[in-house]
Amino acid sequence: MISAQDFEKLRSSRPKGLSRLLLVARRNFVDEINKGICDSGLPPVPGSCLTILPYIDLEGTRSSEVANRAGMTKQAITQKMNQMEALGIIEKRLDPNDARAALVCYTELGISYLIKIHEIVELIEDKLGSELGEKKMRDLRFALEFMAYEWDQKINLR
Repeated sequence: MISAQDFEKLRSSRPKGLSRLLLVARRNFVDEINKGICDSGLPPVPGSCLTILPYIDLEGTRSSEVANRAGMTKQAITQKMNQMEALGIIEKRLDPNDARAALVCYTELGISYLIKIHEIVELIEDKLGSELGEKKMRDLRFALEFMAYEWDQKINLR
């Protein structure tokens, strides 16, 4: 049985754990994007769909590659793709390099969403930068870029 001391240590450290902070920050960021989308007059998009948009290239991407990039199963991605297709944000087109395969591509409406999302992200970054200050914002971006793009080459826990 866990001791009261270990339980209390877990209770006090859990809210400040990096994993939780990143997850909560991501949720808050996506919520702000969706608020901005609603304020713009565009229909809201489920947050779970918004979070996979960065994994779809502007020229189109195979759904298996979207799943790989997002760290999700093909079945889960297919469910999200079906939701986004029903919303008119994406469509499936034949892959010009392989007639047996399909590409997930943005529709004109999907591109409108992306443009609006980028505008909203700029506003969020400006507000965050005003709150944190230039140096902390630069440090935050540096840390996130490291975690996003250099983690695999520099951190090996195995």
